[in-house]
Amino acid sequence: GEQSSELAQSMYGIAAQAGFPKVKDQDGDGKITVADKKVLGTGSPSWTGGITNTFLYKNFDFSFSLYTFQDVYIFDEIYSTFAMPTMVIYKRMANVSYWSADNPSNEIGSVWSGLLSGGYGSTMYFHNTSWTRLQNVTLGYTLPMDFTQKMGISRLRVYLTANNPYMWSAWKHKTWDPEWGTYSSAGVGVSNASYLFGVNITF
Repeated sequence: GEQSSELAQSMYGIAAQAGFPKVKDQDGDGKITVADKKVLGTGSPSWTGGITNTFLYKNFDFSFSLYTFQDVYIFDEIYSTFAMPTMVIYKRMANVSYWSADNPSNEIGSVWSGLLSGGYGSTMYFHNTSWTRLQNVTLGYTLPMDFTQKMGISRLRVYLTANNPYMWSAWKHKTWDPEWGTYSSAGVGVSNASYLFGVNITF
């Protein structure tokens, strides 16, 4: 269908097609003008935080480290590359709900809408990508000395460490890694999860 209202005319100069990006008329005058511009946020978080702690119980030790970035508004380079409606023939993210007559979603525009909708197409890729990341967690166990000394070992500790095992973010499942969302797909740096089992031996 078409949207031939004054609002659509002020946005596109033509009758807007269903599935085109629609921006908000901030001042309520029925038109989209420079007066409707609004700063949603910045690429710098409004606040950050972190915590590191270690717990000891008998022969067990447990430590973790996490940090958080909140109210981070970015232009998501990865999402704009792999979810861009104009590129749907060549590459497409499987979990993107493109608008269609059978799927009238408000998540992202219809196929080709990014090409036909002028400067408004880029509005689909600005997001609040706030996140909290569990950066490191370690669980260790030190064997009793009366056991290790029989083997000529003064101390033996086994441990399991996980680096970047989990991230909490409303945007996590829509792109690769919210923390690296400002990087293009050609130079993406993703915080990979890794797991390590180790042994500390002191003679």
